[in-house]
Amino acid sequence: MIDGLRPGALAKAGLSVEELTRLKKNLICVEVDCYGFQGPWAGRRGWEQLAQSCTGLASIHSAGREQLSLVPAYFNDYGTGFLGALGVMAALIRRSTEGGSWLVRVALAKTVMLATRYRDNTETPVPITQDDLERYLVDQDSPLGLLTRVAPPVEFETTPSMSMKAGTMPGSDTLKLGWGPDRLYPTRVPHRPTEIFKLRQIHWKADQAL
Repeated sequence: MIDGLRPGALAKAGLSVEELTRLKKNLICVEVDCYGFQGPWAGRRGWEQLAQSCTGLASIHSAGREQLSLVPAYFNDYGTGFLGALGVMAALIRRSTEGGSWLVRVALAKTVMLATRYRDNTETPVPITQDDLERYLVDQDSPLGLLTRVAPPVEFETTPSMSMKAGTMPGSDTLKLGWGPDRLYPTRVPHRPTEIFKLRQIHWKADQAL
């Protein structure tokens, strides 16, 4: 159960963590908020840009710039989501050995605070290469044609990681395009290692020959 609503909204509707775990034993609940769950700002609403601003991340990112600017990506949203997923996996492991219900709490501002501990990292960044792209990209057929995208970040031994629906053009609906799981083979992975660079090489060699 994932609660990303404003603080206290589910509890006011009669769906507090205590009530949910009473109704469903061995439930794992995830609560997501902006500023954390203790302190004077615990009950405030907030989102990505506010977390960047109040924690100083925007200031750090703007060093040397004429104007303050936000990190041009959903730094907190994605980072907090990843941490929440890790918390769920930890809860699943503990539930399998200890039983019981578990509560995972993550907050956007806390994610920034964790990340900014490493802002003075002196490690030299290494640019990705074409070999890296070939390793992490996958091709997927769709009613819109061949789609090349980033592969799932996690691979499991028995349950394949995959996206049953591919991205589509704005304003379109994947269901109307006939995209969906293979009913005969519901666990068949719909993507394969990318061939985009191999095809590009073939076209380049053909152009050179001409």
